[in-house]
Amino acid sequence: MGILNAILGRDDPPEEVIRDCKSQIRIMLKAFDLKEGEEWGETEDGFIFQSGSAVILIEFVVYEDQTSYVILHSPIVKLPPDNLLAFYRHLLELNDDIAGQVSIGVDHDVVSVVAGRAIEGLTEEGLAGIMLAIGGIADDLDDYLHEKFGAPFYKPEEE
Repeated sequence: MGILNAILGRDDPPEEVIRDCKSQIRIMLKAFDLKEGEEWGETEDGFIFQSGSAVILIEFVVYEDQTSYVILHSPIVKLPPDNLLAFYRHLLELNDDIAGQVSIGVDHDVVSVVAGRAIEGLTEEGLAGIMLAIGGIADDLDDYLHEKFGAPFYKPEEE
């Protein structure tokens, strides 16, 4: 909330909330010692950064009630060719293990690690925690699912 709006008791419009969040993300990506243009960059919809073998997309969404959210999304593997029932069951068990931080989802044939939070009230520490959690989990999980189930690694050029 901006100072003038705080005095008047009004919330910042979603564009200002998102702009401030983007500013914080730029600072954090630099603080993580990631090289701009090599390990992170800005996209049309937000940001993209690398965490080990995982690529994380950061986007922003404004819902009808004007609540702004930051969404982190990391596509990691494609569905394995065999043993889908065991694979899906394992994903559900993993979701239960990591509950509260991030979640694992499937969109078409791509498995992703996802986190989303309302921007309002999100602290710098909370935002950094989400970015580190999704980066670490996605980086570990892609290799794990590939080794355990033969899930092919996700490659963006395949879309």
